[in-house]
Formats: sequence, structure tokens, C-alpha cells
Amino acid sequence: MKHHIFLGIHESRKTACILTCLLPFDQLDANDLSSQDFRHHSTNWNGCDDISRTLKLRNLRLTGREIVLPKPIVFRGVDPDMGHYYNWTYPVSIIAETEKNE
Repeated sequence: MKHHIFLGIHESRKTACILTCLLPFDQLDANDLSSQDFRHHSTNWNGCDDISRTLKLRNLRLTGREIVLPKPIVFRGVDPDMGHYYNWTYPVSIIAETEKNE
């Protein structure tokens, strides 16, 4: 099965996370999406990173198409650090389509 790669962008648009989904961008319904529809891939300790760095690390570029969600999708996780575990949440307000750089 092919997974489609998107950026989940925080509303500040300063950070993003990599999201994969079985549905292509054209089939995403902004009013009927939840965190269960995506697999979240953290790029640093708290699940998000600078947008340009995230794109560069994955050799991706934005297509310019995005979905502004009526209500943020909140991703949750736990990261270990020196024997302590830190809970984090990351709200995604925008789903942006990406494609591989050639």
C-alpha cells in the first residue's frame, strides 16, 4: 500500500511534523479527519521541527496545496530523556501536500 506524505503544520506555521496517510490529498475531508487517519513521524524530541529543516531532511517540497482544519488535530506522544519521560502534545491546524524533490 502506498502511503502519502504530508506536513502537519502548527497554526504559527513555524513548525511541522511529517504525517503519512493511505488517502491521497484530494480525498482528505477537513471536516472528517482525526489523528487516527494519520501516522505521525517525529523529526525531533517533541514531534515537530522547523518547516524548512523537516522538508530538507525528507527531501520534500510543498506543492502549495493545503487544508486548513476547522479544529486542530492533536497528536500525543512520550519521549524518554535521561531516565525521565516527557509527555507532549502537538496540534496540527494545516495539512500541506508534499512531493519528493527530483
